Amino acid sequence: MVTKRFMLAVVSVSLVFVWTETANAAAYPLAAGGGSGLQYGIGGGLPLPIQPKITATGTVFPPLQVPPAGGATTPTGIVLQTDVRTGTNPKDIRIVYPLLSKPAAYKKIGVFNDNPALYQVATNLSVVFPATSQTAMFSLGTSAQPSVGRTGPTTVSFTTGLGSLNKITYSNALNRRFGGPGRFFVGNPGTKPAGALATGVNATVWAIAIKGSGSMQGNPPCTHPALVPPFPGTNRTGCLAAIIQAVPDPLASAAVWGAPVGATVNTPGGTPMALVTTPNKPKKGPKPGIYVAAAAADGAILFSAPAGALTGLTNMASSTGYPWTTGMIVVSAPLAGGVGEKYTLTGMDSRVNGVGTIQLVAGTLSRRFTTKANANRAWLRLNIPEPSVALGTVGALAMLGLCHGLARRRSR
Repeated sequence: MVTKRFMLAVVSVSLVFVWTETANAAAYPLAAGGGSGLQYGIGGGLPLPIQPKITATGTVFPPLQVPPAGGATTPTGIVLQTDVRTGTNPKDIRIVYPLLSKPAAYKKIGVFNDNPALYQVATNLSVVFPATSQTAMFSLGTSAQPSVGRTGPTTVSFTTGLGSLNKITYSNALNRRFGGPGRFFVGNPGTKPAGALATGVNATVWAIAIKGSGSMQGNPPCTHPALVPPFPGTNRTGCLAAIIQAVPDPLASAAVWGAPVGATVNTPGGTPMALVTTPNKPKKGPKPGIYVAAAAADGAILFSAPAGALTGLTNMASSTGYPWTTGMIVVSAPLAGGVGEKYTLTGMDSRVNGVGTIQLVAGTLSRRFTTKANANRAWLRLNIPEPSVALGTVGALAMLGLCHGLARRRSR
Protein backbone atom coordinates (compact mmCIF):
# COMPACT_ATOMS: atom_id res chain seq x y z
CA MET A 1 0.00 0.00 0.00
CA VAL A 2 1.32 3.42 -0.92
CA THR A 3 1.70 5.62 2.18
CA LYS A 4 0.74 9.27 2.39
CA ARG A 5 4.37 10.16 3.14
CA PHE A 6 5.56 8.41 -0.01
CA MET A 7 2.89 10.07 -2.15
CA LEU A 8 3.85 13.51 -0.82
CA ALA A 9 7.48 12.78 -1.66
CA VAL A 10 6.55 11.76 -5.20
CA VAL A 11 4.51 14.94 -5.72
CA SER A 12 7.32 17.09 -4.30
CA VAL A 13 9.94 15.44 -6.50
CA SER A 14 7.72 15.89 -9.55
CA LEU A 15 7.31 19.60 -8.82
CA VAL A 16 11.04 20.02 -8.27
CA PHE A 17 11.62 18.30 -11.60
CA VAL A 18 9.25 20.70 -13.39
CA TRP A 19 10.90 23.62 -11.56
CA THR A 20 14.38 22.61 -12.79
CA GLU A 21 13.68 20.91 -16.10
CA THR A 22 14.92 24.00 -17.90
CA ALA A 23 18.06 25.76 -16.75
CA ASN A 24 17.39 28.10 -13.83
CA ALA A 25 13.59 28.05 -14.33
CA ALA A 26 11.33 29.53 -11.66
CA ALA A 27 7.58 29.23 -11.04
CA TYR A 28 5.50 32.41 -11.21
CA PRO A 29 1.82 32.43 -10.18
CA LEU A 30 -0.63 34.65 -12.00
CA ALA A 31 -1.39 37.93 -10.27
CA ALA A 32 -4.48 37.99 -8.05
CA GLY A 33 -7.21 40.50 -8.78
CA GLY A 34 -7.69 39.95 -12.51
CA GLY A 35 -6.01 40.98 -15.73
CA SER A 36 -5.22 37.50 -17.04
CA GLY A 37 -7.55 35.67 -19.41
CA LEU A 38 -8.38 34.31 -22.84
CA GLN A 39 -10.87 35.25 -25.56
CA TYR A 40 -11.36 33.93 -29.08
CA GLY A 41 -13.83 34.42 -31.89
CA ILE A 42 -15.07 33.15 -35.25
CA GLY A 43 -15.26 35.83 -37.93
CA GLY A 44 -16.74 39.18 -37.08
CA GLY A 45 -20.01 38.08 -35.54
CA LEU A 46 -19.26 35.27 -33.08
CA PRO A 47 -17.00 36.09 -30.13
CA LEU A 48 -16.46 32.99 -27.98
CA PRO A 49 -17.29 32.53 -25.18
CA ILE A 50 -20.25 34.62 -26.33
CA GLN A 51 -20.28 38.33 -25.56
CA PRO A 52 -21.36 41.43 -27.50
CA LYS A 53 -19.51 42.17 -30.73
CA ILE A 54 -15.74 42.50 -30.38
CA THR A 55 -14.35 45.72 -31.86
CA ALA A 56 -10.86 45.49 -30.33
CA THR A 57 -7.94 46.16 -32.68
CA GLY A 58 -4.23 46.64 -32.22
CA THR A 59 -3.09 46.15 -28.61
CA VAL A 60 -6.59 46.94 -27.26
CA PHE A 61 -7.99 43.64 -26.02
CA PRO A 62 -11.70 42.80 -25.55
CA PRO A 63 -13.06 41.61 -22.20
CA LEU A 64 -11.44 38.20 -21.68
CA GLN A 65 -14.20 35.73 -20.88
CA VAL A 66 -12.01 32.73 -19.94
CA PRO A 67 -10.62 33.58 -16.46
CA PRO A 68 -7.70 32.06 -14.54
CA ALA A 69 -8.23 28.60 -13.07
CA GLY A 70 -9.31 29.11 -9.49
CA GLY A 71 -10.89 32.48 -10.31
CA ALA A 72 -9.51 35.94 -11.03
CA THR A 73 -9.24 36.80 -7.33
CA THR A 74 -7.26 33.71 -6.30
CA PRO A 75 -5.74 32.13 -9.43
CA THR A 76 -4.13 28.73 -8.93
CA GLY A 77 -2.12 28.43 -12.15
CA ILE A 78 1.60 29.10 -12.59
CA VAL A 79 3.95 29.82 -15.47
CA LEU A 80 7.56 28.66 -15.60
CA GLN A 81 9.99 31.36 -16.70
CA THR A 82 13.72 31.63 -17.12
CA ASP A 83 15.06 32.77 -13.75
CA VAL A 84 15.50 36.54 -13.46
CA ARG A 85 19.07 35.94 -12.26
CA THR A 86 20.19 34.55 -15.61
CA GLY A 87 19.54 34.96 -19.31
CA THR A 88 18.30 37.88 -21.35
CA ASN A 89 14.89 39.43 -21.89
CA PRO A 90 12.24 38.61 -22.95
CA LYS A 91 12.01 35.62 -20.62
CA ASP A 92 10.88 32.28 -22.05
CA ILE A 93 7.53 30.99 -20.78
CA ARG A 94 6.51 27.38 -20.30
CA ILE A 95 3.00 26.45 -19.14
CA VAL A 96 2.36 22.87 -18.04
CA TYR A 97 -0.54 23.02 -15.59
CA PRO A 98 -4.08 24.29 -16.39
CA LEU A 99 -3.79 28.06 -16.29
CA LEU A 100 -7.13 29.39 -17.58
CA SER A 101 -10.50 27.64 -17.58
CA LYS A 102 -14.24 28.21 -17.98
CA PRO A 103 -16.97 25.58 -17.44
CA ALA A 104 -19.57 24.99 -20.13
CA ALA A 105 -22.57 27.30 -20.12
CA TYR A 106 -25.41 27.55 -22.64
CA LYS A 107 -25.69 31.05 -24.06
CA LYS A 108 -27.23 32.63 -27.16
CA ILE A 109 -26.96 36.00 -28.90
CA GLY A 110 -28.57 37.74 -31.88
CA VAL A 111 -25.97 38.41 -34.59
CA PHE A 112 -28.02 39.89 -37.47
CA ASN A 113 -26.41 43.32 -37.05
CA ASP A 114 -22.99 41.77 -37.69
CA ASN A 115 -23.97 39.11 -40.23
CA PRO A 116 -27.05 39.78 -42.40
CA ALA A 117 -27.37 36.07 -43.25
CA LEU A 118 -27.99 34.97 -39.65
CA TYR A 119 -30.52 35.43 -36.88
CA GLN A 120 -28.84 33.98 -33.81
CA VAL A 121 -26.00 31.78 -32.54
CA ALA A 122 -26.03 29.64 -29.39
CA THR A 123 -23.11 27.76 -27.80
CA ASN A 124 -22.48 25.33 -24.97
CA LEU A 125 -18.70 25.30 -24.52
CA SER A 126 -16.04 24.73 -21.91
CA VAL A 127 -12.48 26.02 -22.35
CA VAL A 128 -9.19 24.92 -20.75
CA PHE A 129 -5.75 26.42 -21.50
CA PRO A 130 -3.46 24.72 -22.20
CA ALA A 131 -5.26 21.66 -23.51
CA THR A 132 -4.96 18.46 -21.47
CA SER A 133 -1.57 16.75 -21.91
CA GLN A 134 -0.28 19.71 -23.92
CA THR A 135 2.25 22.40 -23.06
CA ALA A 136 2.40 26.05 -24.09
CA MET A 137 5.87 27.29 -25.06
CA PHE A 138 6.64 30.98 -25.71
CA SER A 139 10.17 32.06 -26.55
CA LEU A 140 12.24 34.36 -28.74
CA GLY A 141 13.01 32.90 -32.14
CA THR A 142 16.36 33.75 -33.72
CA SER A 143 18.07 33.04 -37.02
CA ALA A 144 20.24 30.56 -35.15
CA GLN A 145 17.14 28.77 -33.82
CA PRO A 146 14.49 29.04 -36.59
CA SER A 147 12.27 26.35 -35.04
CA VAL A 148 12.08 28.09 -31.65
CA GLY A 149 9.33 30.55 -30.77
CA ARG A 150 7.06 31.82 -33.50
CA THR A 151 7.83 30.03 -36.80
CA GLY A 152 9.18 31.85 -39.85
CA PRO A 153 11.03 35.12 -40.52
CA THR A 154 10.08 38.39 -38.85
CA THR A 155 7.50 39.14 -41.57
CA VAL A 156 5.85 36.09 -43.09
CA SER A 157 2.46 35.14 -44.60
CA PHE A 158 0.68 31.80 -44.57
CA THR A 159 -2.23 30.90 -46.87
CA THR A 160 -4.73 28.07 -46.88
CA GLY A 161 -7.57 26.95 -49.14
CA LEU A 162 -10.01 28.80 -51.41
CA GLY A 163 -7.38 29.62 -54.01
CA SER A 164 -4.99 30.71 -51.26
CA LEU A 165 -7.12 33.82 -50.61
CA ASN A 166 -7.32 33.02 -46.90
CA LYS A 167 -4.18 34.56 -45.43
CA ILE A 168 -2.53 35.38 -42.10
CA THR A 169 0.53 37.66 -41.95
CA TYR A 170 2.91 37.97 -39.00
CA SER A 171 5.18 41.00 -38.48
CA ASN A 172 6.93 42.91 -35.70
CA ALA A 173 8.33 46.42 -35.85
CA LEU A 174 10.87 45.45 -33.16
CA ASN A 175 12.26 42.71 -35.41
CA ARG A 176 11.33 40.13 -32.78
CA ARG A 177 9.62 36.77 -33.16
CA PHE A 178 8.51 36.11 -29.59
CA GLY A 179 5.70 33.61 -29.21
CA GLY A 180 5.04 30.00 -30.04
CA PRO A 181 2.43 27.24 -29.85
CA GLY A 182 -0.06 26.85 -27.02
CA ARG A 183 -3.38 25.20 -27.88
CA PHE A 184 -6.50 25.18 -25.72
CA PHE A 185 -9.38 22.69 -25.41
CA VAL A 186 -12.88 23.66 -26.49
CA GLY A 187 -15.80 21.27 -26.01
CA ASN A 188 -19.14 20.62 -24.34
CA PRO A 189 -20.22 18.29 -21.52
CA GLY A 190 -22.42 16.15 -23.77
CA THR A 191 -25.62 17.21 -22.04
CA LYS A 192 -28.66 19.09 -23.29
CA PRO A 193 -29.11 22.31 -21.31
CA ALA A 194 -32.44 24.08 -21.07
CA GLY A 195 -33.19 25.86 -24.33
CA ALA A 196 -30.82 23.81 -26.48
CA LEU A 197 -32.03 21.80 -29.47
CA ALA A 198 -29.72 18.78 -29.20
CA THR A 199 -27.21 16.97 -27.02
CA GLY A 200 -23.49 17.21 -27.69
CA VAL A 201 -23.62 20.25 -29.97
CA ASN A 202 -20.91 22.91 -29.73
CA ALA A 203 -22.82 25.63 -31.58
CA THR A 204 -26.26 26.14 -33.15
CA VAL A 205 -26.78 28.77 -35.84
CA TRP A 206 -30.23 30.06 -36.88
CA ALA A 207 -29.69 31.19 -40.49
CA ILE A 208 -32.17 33.32 -42.45
CA ALA A 209 -33.70 30.74 -44.77
CA ILE A 210 -35.43 33.20 -47.14
CA LYS A 211 -34.29 36.76 -47.72
CA GLY A 212 -37.18 37.43 -50.12
CA SER A 213 -39.14 40.67 -50.27
CA GLY A 214 -42.45 42.00 -48.95
CA SER A 215 -44.35 39.46 -46.88
CA MET A 216 -41.77 36.82 -47.81
CA GLN A 217 -38.86 38.81 -46.41
CA GLY A 218 -36.98 37.06 -43.63
CA ASN A 219 -35.08 40.00 -42.19
CA PRO A 220 -35.78 40.72 -38.51
CA PRO A 221 -37.70 41.95 -36.65
CA CYS A 222 -40.31 39.53 -37.92
CA THR A 223 -42.84 36.92 -36.82
CA HIS A 224 -44.13 33.99 -38.84
CA PRO A 225 -47.96 34.13 -39.00
CA ALA A 226 -48.21 30.47 -37.95
CA LEU A 227 -47.06 31.36 -34.46
CA VAL A 228 -49.86 31.93 -31.92
CA PRO A 229 -50.06 34.14 -29.95
CA PRO A 230 -48.48 36.74 -32.24
CA PHE A 231 -45.10 38.17 -31.32
CA PRO A 232 -43.66 41.66 -31.89
CA GLY A 233 -42.53 42.51 -35.40
CA THR A 234 -44.03 42.38 -38.86
CA ASN A 235 -45.90 39.18 -39.77
CA ARG A 236 -43.93 37.62 -42.60
CA THR A 237 -44.17 34.13 -44.06
CA GLY A 238 -40.45 34.44 -44.79
CA CYS A 239 -39.56 34.47 -41.07
CA LEU A 240 -38.03 30.99 -41.33
CA ALA A 241 -34.79 29.85 -39.72
CA ALA A 242 -32.56 27.15 -41.21
CA ILE A 243 -30.72 25.39 -38.41
CA ILE A 244 -26.99 24.76 -38.74
CA GLN A 245 -25.36 22.85 -35.89
CA ALA A 246 -21.68 22.02 -35.27
CA VAL A 247 -20.63 18.89 -33.45
CA PRO A 248 -17.16 18.30 -31.98
CA ASP A 249 -14.44 16.63 -33.99
CA PRO A 250 -14.12 13.25 -32.22
CA LEU A 251 -10.43 13.03 -33.15
CA ALA A 252 -9.39 16.53 -32.04
CA SER A 253 -7.84 16.95 -28.59
CA ALA A 254 -7.58 20.75 -28.90
CA ALA A 255 -8.70 23.70 -30.99
CA VAL A 256 -6.26 25.15 -33.53
CA TRP A 257 -5.94 28.69 -32.14
CA GLY A 258 -2.28 28.96 -31.10
CA ALA A 259 -1.30 25.73 -32.88
CA PRO A 260 1.97 25.14 -34.70
CA VAL A 261 1.79 26.49 -38.25
CA GLY A 262 -0.53 24.42 -40.44
CA ALA A 263 -2.24 22.28 -37.78
CA THR A 264 -5.77 21.49 -39.04
CA VAL A 265 -8.99 20.27 -37.43
CA ASN A 266 -11.97 19.06 -39.48
CA THR A 267 -15.40 19.46 -37.90
CA PRO A 268 -18.36 17.31 -39.00
CA GLY A 269 -21.43 19.13 -40.25
CA GLY A 270 -24.98 18.56 -39.13
CA THR A 271 -25.92 17.20 -35.71
CA PRO A 272 -26.03 13.83 -33.98
CA MET A 273 -29.47 13.56 -35.63
CA ALA A 274 -28.05 14.14 -39.12
CA LEU A 275 -28.71 11.27 -41.52
CA VAL A 276 -26.51 9.50 -44.04
CA THR A 277 -28.64 7.57 -46.53
CA THR A 278 -26.49 5.63 -49.00
CA PRO A 279 -22.86 6.15 -50.06
CA ASN A 280 -24.08 7.63 -53.36
CA LYS A 281 -26.35 10.25 -51.78
CA PRO A 282 -25.31 13.41 -49.97
CA LYS A 283 -25.50 13.82 -46.25
CA LYS A 284 -28.75 15.33 -45.04
CA GLY A 285 -28.97 18.06 -42.47
CA PRO A 286 -30.60 18.02 -39.05
CA LYS A 287 -34.24 16.95 -38.79
CA PRO A 288 -36.33 18.99 -38.34
CA GLY A 289 -34.08 21.67 -39.77
CA ILE A 290 -36.39 24.53 -40.79
CA TYR A 291 -38.21 26.46 -38.06
CA VAL A 292 -40.92 29.11 -38.13
CA ALA A 293 -39.64 31.88 -35.93
CA ALA A 294 -40.22 35.14 -34.14
CA ALA A 295 -37.03 37.21 -34.20
CA ALA A 296 -36.11 40.48 -32.50
CA ALA A 297 -34.37 43.32 -34.34
CA ASP A 298 -30.91 41.93 -33.54
CA GLY A 299 -31.93 38.45 -34.72
CA ALA A 300 -32.45 36.93 -31.27
CA ILE A 301 -35.00 34.12 -31.57
CA LEU A 302 -37.96 34.87 -29.30
CA PHE A 303 -39.84 31.69 -30.21
CA SER A 304 -39.52 28.92 -32.78
CA ALA A 305 -41.27 25.72 -33.84
CA PRO A 306 -40.48 23.01 -36.41
CA ALA A 307 -41.87 23.76 -39.89
CA GLY A 308 -42.73 20.40 -41.45
CA ALA A 309 -40.14 17.82 -42.42
CA LEU A 310 -37.71 20.07 -44.28
CA THR A 311 -34.06 19.34 -43.48
CA GLY A 312 -31.58 21.91 -42.29
CA LEU A 313 -28.05 22.57 -43.51
CA THR A 314 -24.74 20.89 -42.90
CA ASN A 315 -21.68 23.06 -42.41
CA MET A 316 -18.58 20.89 -42.43
CA ALA A 317 -15.53 22.98 -41.53
CA SER A 318 -11.78 22.70 -41.94
CA SER A 319 -9.80 25.10 -39.74
CA THR A 320 -6.05 25.69 -39.82
CA GLY A 321 -4.26 27.30 -36.90
CA TYR A 322 -1.16 29.38 -36.26
CA PRO A 323 0.94 30.23 -33.16
CA TRP A 324 0.78 33.02 -30.60
CA THR A 325 2.87 36.16 -31.02
CA THR A 326 3.55 39.43 -29.22
CA GLY A 327 3.90 41.03 -32.65
CA MET A 328 1.19 41.98 -35.17
CA ILE A 329 -1.03 39.67 -37.20
CA VAL A 330 -3.39 40.45 -40.08
CA VAL A 331 -6.02 37.72 -40.59
CA SER A 332 -7.93 37.89 -43.88
CA ALA A 333 -10.80 35.87 -45.40
CA PRO A 334 -12.16 37.92 -48.35
CA LEU A 335 -14.68 35.21 -49.29
CA ALA A 336 -16.35 35.07 -45.88
CA GLY A 337 -20.12 34.59 -46.12
CA GLY A 338 -22.12 37.81 -46.00
CA VAL A 339 -19.09 40.12 -46.06
CA GLY A 340 -15.32 39.75 -46.37
CA GLU A 341 -13.32 39.67 -43.14
CA LYS A 342 -9.96 41.25 -42.29
CA TYR A 343 -8.62 41.90 -38.78
CA THR A 344 -5.43 43.41 -37.39
CA LEU A 345 -4.31 42.46 -33.88
CA THR A 346 -1.13 43.27 -31.97
CA GLY A 347 0.40 41.78 -28.85
CA MET A 348 2.81 43.41 -26.43
CA ASP A 349 5.27 42.45 -23.72
CA SER A 350 5.73 44.87 -20.82
CA ARG A 351 7.51 42.39 -18.55
CA VAL A 352 10.75 43.46 -16.90
CA ASN A 353 12.83 40.47 -15.85
CA GLY A 354 9.73 38.33 -16.19
CA VAL A 355 7.44 40.52 -14.09
CA GLY A 356 4.56 42.45 -15.68
CA THR A 357 1.95 41.85 -18.37
CA ILE A 358 2.37 39.97 -21.63
CA GLN A 359 -0.31 39.98 -24.34
CA LEU A 360 -0.26 37.51 -27.22
CA VAL A 361 -2.51 37.15 -30.28
CA ALA A 362 -3.19 34.25 -32.65
CA GLY A 363 -5.39 33.49 -35.65
CA THR A 364 -6.99 30.63 -37.56
CA LEU A 365 -8.36 30.36 -41.09
CA SER A 366 -11.44 28.23 -41.73
CA ARG A 367 -13.28 26.93 -44.78
CA ARG A 368 -16.93 25.96 -44.29
CA PHE A 369 -19.25 24.04 -46.58
CA THR A 370 -22.24 26.36 -46.18
CA THR A 371 -21.07 29.66 -44.69
CA LYS A 372 -17.73 29.70 -46.58
CA ALA A 373 -14.56 31.19 -45.09
CA ASN A 374 -13.83 32.84 -41.76
CA ALA A 375 -10.91 34.84 -40.36
CA ASN A 376 -10.71 33.91 -36.68
CA ARG A 377 -8.62 35.35 -33.87
CA ALA A 378 -7.70 34.90 -30.24
CA TRP A 379 -6.32 37.04 -27.41
CA LEU A 380 -4.26 35.88 -24.41
CA ARG A 381 -3.11 38.06 -21.49
CA LEU A 382 -0.94 36.92 -18.57
CA ASN A 383 -0.38 39.24 -15.61
CA ILE A 384 2.75 37.95 -13.83
CA PRO A 385 3.68 39.41 -10.41
CA GLU A 386 6.91 39.31 -8.41
CA PRO A 387 8.04 35.72 -7.81
CA SER A 388 8.17 36.14 -4.01
CA VAL A 389 4.98 34.11 -3.60
CA ALA A 390 6.00 31.40 -6.06
CA LEU A 391 7.26 29.03 -3.37
CA GLY A 392 3.92 29.20 -1.58
CA THR A 393 2.16 28.41 -4.85
CA VAL A 394 4.36 25.38 -5.46
CA GLY A 395 3.63 24.21 -1.94
CA ALA A 396 -0.08 24.56 -2.61
CA LEU A 397 0.31 22.57 -5.82
CA ALA A 398 2.08 19.84 -3.89
CA MET A 399 -0.82 19.66 -1.46
CA LEU A 400 -3.32 19.60 -4.34
CA GLY A 401 -1.37 16.76 -5.91
CA LEU A 402 -1.40 14.85 -2.64
CA CYS A 403 -5.14 15.34 -2.19
CA HIS A 404 -5.76 14.23 -5.76
CA GLY A 405 -3.71 11.09 -5.18
CA LEU A 406 -5.55 10.29 -1.96
CA ALA A 407 -8.92 10.87 -3.63
CA ARG A 408 -7.98 8.41 -6.37
CA ARG A 409 -7.03 5.85 -3.73
CA ARG A 410 -10.37 6.26 -1.97
CA SER A 411 -12.30 5.86 -5.24
CA ARG A 412 -10.73 2.51 -6.01
